[in-house]
Parts: sequence; C-alpha cells; structure tokens
Amino acid sequence: MIKQNFKSYFRLFITPILLTPIIFLASCGGSSSSDTNQLTDTQTDFSNVSTNQAQTTAKNLIGTNVNTTLRSLGGVGTDSAAINTVAEMMGMDLSDSSTDPSTDDTSLTETMEQQILEAIELFFAEGVRVGDTITYNPDEQAMCNDAVMGLLKTVLELLEESDEIDSDDTSTAINECVALYSHVTIVLTILGEEEGTLAVKYDNFVILTIGYNKDKTYTEFDLAQLKSIIEAIGAQQDPPEDPELPSVFAGVFRYTNTVLGTDHGKMTFSIEQAINIVDDSEANETSISIGATPKFLEIIANANDNTASIELAIAAIDALFPLDDSQGIEQAGDLSIPGLTLLAELSSNGDQLIFSNIGIGNAPLVFDIVDLIGIEDFKLSLETFGFTIDGTQNTITFPDMFTALLEIDDQFDLLEETNFKGSLGLTVNDNTVLAPKQYMVGDDEVSVVEVTTGFVGLSITGDFGTTDVNFPTGSCITAGDDVLSGSPNIPLASASCN
Repeated sequence: MIKQNFKSYFRLFITPILLTPIIFLASCGGSSSSDTNQLTDTQTDFSNVSTNQAQTTAKNLIGTNVNTTLRSLGGVGTDSAAINTVAEMMGMDLSDSSTDPSTDDTSLTETMEQQILEAIELFFAEGVRVGDTITYNPDEQAMCNDAVMGLLKTVLELLEESDEIDSDDTSTAINECVALYSHVTIVLTILGEEEGTLAVKYDNFVILTIGYNKDKTYTEFDLAQLKSIIEAIGAQQDPPEDPELPSVFAGVFRYTNTVLGTDHGKMTFSIEQAINIVDDSEANETSISIGATPKFLEIIANANDNTASIELAIAAIDALFPLDDSQGIEQAGDLSIPGLTLLAELSSNGDQLIFSNIGIGNAPLVFDIVDLIGIEDFKLSLETFGFTIDGTQNTITFPDMFTALLEIDDQFDLLEETNFKGSLGLTVNDNTVLAPKQYMVGDDEVSVVEVTTGFVGLSITGDFGTTDVNFPTGSCITAGDDVLSGSPNIPLASASCN
C-alpha cells in the first residue's frame, strides 16, 4: 500500500520525469556511422577549443538531427501491405489513416526540433570553465517555463490537482519545480573539437551522461545514482522523509543513436550493467534481475524505401514477486526466463514482414510458487521459429517446423480453476501457409484463417485425458473456448471456410 504521505514517495516518480526531456534531447540527436560506444580522441589538452565552440558543437550534434530520427521512424510502414495484413487479422482497418507525412508531420517535427534546441540553450547558462570542463548553473525559472524542461512543472501541477501531494503543502508547482532544478548543474567536458560529454547532475550525483561526437550520440542512465538522488531529496525535506526505496537498486542503461543517412536511422538500447532491484521490506521479497546485454532492443528504420527492422536480444530475466491465489492468500511467485530473442524485418518496400529467431533461449520459461519445492506450476518449452507475412499475397508462411508445449500444475488455483493439471501442445509443420480471410453470414462478418498448405495441430491433456484438434490443408481455424478449464475445451476450433 502507498502511504498517505505521498510527498517523498512521488518524488521517486517525479525525478525520472525531470530526466525524461533530457534523455529525449540526447536520443533524438547525433549523426553516426559507427556502432562503438566509447569516445575515441586520445588528445588530453583541448584549450584550443573555445567555450563557445564547444557549446555550439554540443548543441548541433545533440539537437539538430531530431528531424531525421523522427522521420526515419514515422515514415516507415506507410501503405505497407504486410502491416495491413496483420491489422486485418486483428480486426483493424487502417484504410482511414490518411495523415500526410509531408504536411502535418513536417510541422510537428520542426516544432519539436526548435523546442529541443531552445531547451539545450538553457543548459549553457552561467558557465565556469576550468581546463576542459565547463560547469553550468541553468536558470531554474527559465527551465520550469520552457516547453521541454517545463514538463516537470506540468507533472507537479497534475499531482497537486489530484491530491497526490499533501493537500496542506503550501508550495506551488512552480516553487517545487524551481526547488528541484536549483540542485541541477550541467557539466560539459571537452574531448575534442567535435566530441565531448554532458553530465547532468543533482548535487554531486550524476543523473545521466550524454556522450557525443561526429559519429554518434549516446545517453547513459545509472539506477544506483538515481537511488542516491531520491534519498538525497528525502533528506532535504523538513522534516526529513524516508522514500522507502528498494534495498538494492542498481544497473546501467544506455541508448545509442546512429543516423545512417537522410530519413534513415538506428536506435540501440543496451544494458551496460546488469539490472538488479530488490525490495525485501515485506515478508515475500520483490526482486528482478536482467543480465547485461549489448542489444536489448535495436530499431533500424529507412523511410526512403519503407524498410525497417526490430531486434530483441534480452539476457536472462529472474523475478520474485508476491501474488494472491484464488482464495486471496498471498504466495511468493518466481519467474525465470532464460532469454528473449526476436528479429522482425519490414522489407520489399513494406510488402513483407519477416520474423525470425523468435525464442526464449535454450531452456524452458518457468513460473512457480516458491513454497512448492520440485513443482513447476507453469513451464513453457518453445523451439526457436520464424514466419513471413506477405502483404501482396495475404499469406503467413512458416518455413520450418516448430513445436511449443505449455505444462501446467496449478496447485494454488492461480488461474481460478480447480487445481488444473495438464498441458497444451502446438505443432506447425514446415512450409505451412496460412491465409486470413473474411466472409459474411447474414449481417455478421466472420474472420477465419485458412490452412492453404501444410498442417497445424493442437493437443490438450488433463483429467479428461487427451484431446487433439488437427487442421490439415484446406481447413479453417477460428478462436475456440477457454483452454484452462476442467473440460476438454480447445482455444482453436475448426470453422467453415466460406
């Protein structure tokens, strides 16, 4: 339960909001042809680089390519036959999406770019240079009134209106905003004529670091530093307040932006240092750990030829958390995911959407109740697989055979059933081709998926025995009944094809 005194607790959320516009500044900028994450200049004395030159370089490399970044993403998927096929399967109609990127989007991106450049200008106020380091103390009032940095004030206003901040607090949102920004300084370190770092600090703690040069822009965010900042804010209250943060709050995120050309960009999210969060204040511990990975998520978009790719390569995830069973009794849940991988590519001018390397690693995904030693409540085994959606042919093709098996031993009625114990298995043969289709039955539109080539099989086991449903070539599939029940109901069912 969240305590009634929300002031310090909500600063846990307010402080990241303060970071958000700054993160956005860095993530929208930079032009790059390099994937390296380290600045490379070996020179140690940059007295030849003037303060004004360093500021202009930082502003240009961080801010001026926002239009490219936004357009590389916003321009992809326009009139994509493959995306339209996916939407059709989901019962969505994209034919009414008539936004013209050459008009509305241009105005929007230009406005955003101008606002970001103005916000960066606010950083470089009252600078004091010592060697190759310049420390700035931005004007708090100007920051709070800025279109981008003033988002903090907007959040504070919303919290006051919703009484999330104590109703007897006499401060206003602008005063709170000014008070928070009064602790913020910007430290620009010159690493070359066209490179450097910007450290955004709250007192002596680093909120985040922005690195930039002519080849790249990256933003790095440290959870341990955030924990220290929130604790410092609590200590600065009158009287001091304990924000009651998790005992362990560690990990380092990094975002790297690469501009590959006009309207062509790449965004890479990585975990530089393993995420580890532990809250042991309650009887049942809450924790999550995610292993370090250089490519947690990578997005490449090219608006020129309407192509894009999204790649996931997530390391092992382990989580402990309390949850209530169907009787309202709290249990300790343990989730273990060996990994998550996926590559999705939009190619052929948007006509094909190709999925590959979809998997969970080399071991099953397991969720169980800690108290039941040796019993795995839910276990998913999944072979790595892929498929292609062809928008021009309106088909989904599975080139290779794959199987999936979900085993359930629900001892604590987490699914609000009657101690369900059984399994659900799926098999798709190689070269299976599916085709979504619709037809009318009276005034109702019916959506089905036809197996034009190959085979799809579903098998469910339970107290009732085993029930199989097969979908050979020429059959059609529709949604069935809830699988997790005490009777042999199947989530997929046969349907008429016309």
